[in-house]
Amino acid sequence: MQNPFGVHAPQGAFEDADSIGAMTTRVMVPFSSTSISKLDNTIRNAQQYGIRVIPSLICTSAVGQQTGPPSIPSEWVNFIKSIVERYDADGRNDMQGLKYAVDEFQIENEWIRQWEGTTAQYVEHLKRTFSAIRTANPAARVIASGVTGVDAFACVDGLLTEIEIGQTDAERKTVTRAQIVKSPQYKLARAKADVFFDTARDFFDVADFHVYSTRPEEIGACATWMLQQMSKRGYSKLLDCCEAA
Repeated sequence: MQNPFGVHAPQGAFEDADSIGAMTTRVMVPFSSTSISKLDNTIRNAQQYGIRVIPSLICTSAVGQQTGPPSIPSEWVNFIKSIVERYDADGRNDMQGLKYAVDEFQIENEWIRQWEGTTAQYVEHLKRTFSAIRTANPAARVIASGVTGVDAFACVDGLLTEIEIGQTDAERKTVTRAQIVKSPQYKLARAKADVFFDTARDFFDVADFHVYSTRPEEIGACATWMLQQMSKRGYSKLLDCCEAA
């Protein structure tokens, strides 16, 4: 079995990542003319240690970290194809020094929190990008954007009785199911998640969720919830947790 453990955004510290047994890293790749040279450096450095890179392809908008539909879809498609072709190790137009193929790509980081647009627009973006990736490399695997708020969804659906929220010790606190269901943010996020699972099934190979908790049982419950959402709609996919702490 392949080692499933990786590190998120190691900032080039691949020797340290290797020393703790990490085999995978995920890096953000914004829609920019400078992204490919930066990704080249990351992949070369990571591959020195046998670490597999998963590019997270980000259609960055004009507002901070928010992302959204490309203003010119054909330019986005060409950008995606150029990246996939560059790292597919087929001997044509490959990056100089590529040791092995990069064949997993994520389409956006966290669409529930960061996507400027509707869920339907994200699914259309996912469909367009999935097609571009598969055209460039039919063997590539596509990871959907990470689902956030899964711990709250799992709690409301009875898989947990309470959850931790907050990413630092100072912020962290416990909330109950009764508190979660009163939250407008929960209702909006849950509606987005339902649309995604209802409509995106044909446009990704791997589902992803992100969760920050000190409780291992919360991560397990989140994984169960994700699998249940697909199963009750009549399909199944591989599952990643690309961010956890």
